Amino acid sequence: MSQLGDQAFSLAMAFWVAEKTGSASIMGLLLTVGGLPVVLLGPLGGVVADRFPRAGIIIVCNLVGGAALLGLSLVMLGGHTKVRTILALLFGVAALLGAMRAFFQPAIVAFTPDLVPPTRLAAANSLNLFALQGSILLGQAVGGLLYQRMGAPLLFLFDGASFCYAAGSAALIAKAASGEAGRAAPRRGWARFMADLRDGLRYVRRTRGLLGLVLAATGFNFFLMPILVLLPFYVRRYLGAGAGRYGLLVASVSAGSILGFLIAGVWKIQGKARSWTVLLTLLLAAVPLAAIGFVRHPVGALATAAALGLMLGLFNVSMMTIVQTTTPSALRGRVLGLITTLTAALMPLGMAAGGIAGDLTGKNIPLIYASCGAFSFVYSLLAMGRRSTLDFMAQDRPPAVPEPAAEEGAQAPGLR
Repeated sequence: MSQLGDQAFSLAMAFWVAEKTGSASIMGLLLTVGGLPVVLLGPLGGVVADRFPRAGIIIVCNLVGGAALLGLSLVMLGGHTKVRTILALLFGVAALLGAMRAFFQPAIVAFTPDLVPPTRLAAANSLNLFALQGSILLGQAVGGLLYQRMGAPLLFLFDGASFCYAAGSAALIAKAASGEAGRAAPRRGWARFMADLRDGLRYVRRTRGLLGLVLAATGFNFFLMPILVLLPFYVRRYLGAGAGRYGLLVASVSAGSILGFLIAGVWKIQGKARSWTVLLTLLLAAVPLAAIGFVRHPVGALATAAALGLMLGLFNVSMMTIVQTTTPSALRGRVLGLITTLTAALMPLGMAAGGIAGDLTGKNIPLIYASCGAFSFVYSLLAMGRRSTLDFMAQDRPPAVPEPAAEEGAQAPGLR
């Protein structure tokens, strides 16, 4: 439910900034501020997910996000606040929501493999992402129309309420979540925290092929960010439309992703066939990435966006399942937290670069989009086409990793 409102917030924020400032640089900077906390706090979120009840983490994150958005909406509904003040508040809320996601994502992703058998993990990931993306799709499709009729303040209010509702829903499963497997009692002290963090770092570094997969996702996310930053300007300038069409366009990406989730949940490809299929999906994703800037017809734009979503949906389920099944349970939160950080590491830079490139080129969307698509294709091929990465993606169980030396006076959890 929080994702439903969150998309309404993202849409309202994007079009409010575009209408009030007309600056692609401010848009890119705002998205950068929202993405930085995920990069900086992701490893901490992973350690917390391995040491504390994951349901409790989810509840707290939703409550914090809901309070921030409700406060923002009340300020805007007052009607006497200057644009610069609201813009400053948007930066603050974006940063807070980014920090929330840094703790929320490792907790919810690390918990899934403890609930289902390995043979059903891909299907479970598919269903989870299907529900998530379905909420996003509805929020995007309806959000643009609601923005035109209600404006940003009421959409922010709806978003805050959705976070509170999600917190209440998570509280209903807290009792079941208290029996999660694979985590030790919380360990105190900075030294112990650093030991936990180093365990995850060692695992990522020593697991042959894992880093190549992560770097491929990192690079693609970087080249995807300018497309997202400049999308409102593409809709207004090249499609001659407003917030409603923008919402439908982003919803088309979600619709394609849902189809990708469903396909990934039922296919039974294993071994080398899976490796080459996952590589192919990321390479094919670069095609609509480059092409959409040249599309002028609304239907063509929707179809191109859906094709991009389809490839991303297939890749995301496959990557998540591969990492979950090849990571020991006791290390899963830390490893996924680190992967979240690494895959998002260049996203803020990509957002900022996209906004700056948009202003420097006079909003030459086709040139920027085509460049991003071409670079992402070449980079993905170089990162994932290595033998070690292909071999890693073919595995279906945790690989043999040398045990790291335990810290003085403490054992390394999950690697004993």
